[in-house]
Amino acid sequence: PAALGELLGDRTLRRPRSRPGADTSAVDPARVYLPRAYRAALDAVSDLYRAQGYQNVRVGPVKVIEEKDPRFLQVEIPVVQGVQWRVGALGFAHIESVSADELRRLTRLDPAEQGGQSLSFDRVEAARRRIESYYKNQGFLFVTVQEELRQMPERGSLASWGYETRSDEAPLDVRAVCARAESEVCDVELRYAVQEGPRVVAREVIVRHDGKTRQ
Repeated sequence: PAALGELLGDRTLRRPRSRPGADTSAVDPARVYLPRAYRAALDAVSDLYRAQGYQNVRVGPVKVIEEKDPRFLQVEIPVVQGVQWRVGALGFAHIESVSADELRRLTRLDPAEQGGQSLSFDRVEAARRRIESYYKNQGFLFVTVQEELRQMPERGSLASWGYETRSDEAPLDVRAVCARAESEVCDVELRYAVQEGPRVVAREVIVRHDGKTRQ
C-alpha cells in the first residue's frame, strides 16, 4: 500500500488496512479517482514485485466498488504474487585472469543474505555489466559475459537440472527454470560464464609534437 500510494500520489495509502472494508483513515479532499492513472500504475506495481523476486506476479485488473456515500469509491487492485525467486547459489565459469572472490564482490549479490537474496533480473543484468566493464578495464576488450540460470535440486535429490536459456539466445525464461509453480519459494543457481578473449596491451606510446605547443 505504501508503494502504491507513492505511485498514485496518495499518502493515505501508507496505512494498510488489516481487514476488508471502506478506508476510514483521513481522506485528502483533493484526491480524485482517475481510471487511467490506476491502469498505468498496474505495470509499476508489477515492477515492484518483480524487483523482490516475484517474477510471475499478476496484478489487476482494477476493481471499483461504490460506497454508500456517492462522493467516495473503494478501489481494489488484486495481486497474486506467485513464487518468489531467490539466488540460492552464485558461480562463475571459464575464468582465468580474475578470481571468483573478486567477481563475487562485483556482482553485489549475496546468496547467504538473511531471508535469501531475491532474484531481480535488473540486478542480474547490472552485475553482468559490472563484470564485463571490469574485464575491459583490465585490457580484455573482447570479453563476453553471459548469465545462466538453473533450478537448484532439493537436498538429497539426485535430480540433474540442465542450464536454461542464456543471455545471448533470448531473455531468461522464468517459468522454464522454476517448474514447480506451487512452491512458495524457488532457489535458483545463477552462473556467469565468461569468455575473456585476448588481453590487449599497449606496447608503446607515441607523442607527436606539432612545434607550436609547449611540451
